[in-house]
Formats: sequence, C-alpha cells, structure tokens
Amino acid sequence: MNVGEVAALSAPLAVGIAAIGSGVGLGLTVMGAMNAIARQPNASNKILTTMIIGAALIEALTIYALIVFFTLLGKMGTDVGHVAALSAPLSVGIAAIGSGIGLGLTVYGAMNAIARQPSASNKILTTMIIGAALIEALTIYALIVFFTLLGKMG
Repeated sequence: MNVGEVAALSAPLAVGIAAIGSGVGLGLTVMGAMNAIARQPNASNKILTTMIIGAALIEALTIYALIVFFTLLGKMGTDVGHVAALSAPLSVGIAAIGSGIGLGLTVYGAMNAIARQPSASNKILTTMIIGAALIEALTIYALIVFFTLLGKMG
C-alpha cells in the first residue's frame, strides 16, 4: 500500500470511529441534562446552557477527525478508488453506531425524565430535540466524507 491508499483507508475510518465516542458521550450528556431538568425544572435554562457547551466540546472530537480527513485528502491521489470504496461506507456505518447508541440513550433519558416529572415534559422534549440534532450531526460528518470520496471511486 502506498501513502495515498493508507490515507484513503485510515482518514475516513478515523471520522467513523471518533463518532462512536462522541455519540455515546453526547447521549449520556443529554440524558443527564433531561434527568436534571426532571429533578429541577426551574433550572432548565442553566442546565440546557451547560449541556450545549458540553456538547460542543464533545462534538469537537469528531470535528478533529474530520479535519484530519480533509488534511489527508490531498495525499490520496486519484488511484485510491478501491480503498475509498471500502473505507468511506464503513465510516458512515461506524458513525451510525455511535449516533444510534447516543440517540437511544437520549430517548431513554427523555422517557424516564418525563415519567418522573410530567409537568416538565416540554422542557425535557426541547432538550431531547437539541441533543438529538447534535448527535445526528456526527453521522452527517461521515456522510460528508463519503460524498467527498465518491468522486475517487471511479
């Protein structure tokens, strides 16, 4: 394997693998925020602000991998279609694992929080939707990688 093929294999997978950690981390963060709102509905604005700041830090980890991908993109050359055809779809699948776990934790947390404090359901649902959007973005990053490499696949 030449350097371009190694880059075409490793860079997309880095994005997918990073999304697993970020997805699980975001899911736990959002779940924690919703449980906190269920305990203290009057503190929901402060809790939501804290969750968004924390989520931005967690999401940045996958963005670092995306930056690595775009940095290595120029090293890949044009003869890496066979490797890109393997790594780009795997990147999306791997990222979807992290996003799926994160979304599952988020919805699970929302249901438990609403069951504990039904009167806070609107605040909990708002938190769940914001968190889910952040989690979904992780797989979108991998889709960007896929579509970027699609042209190299021939």
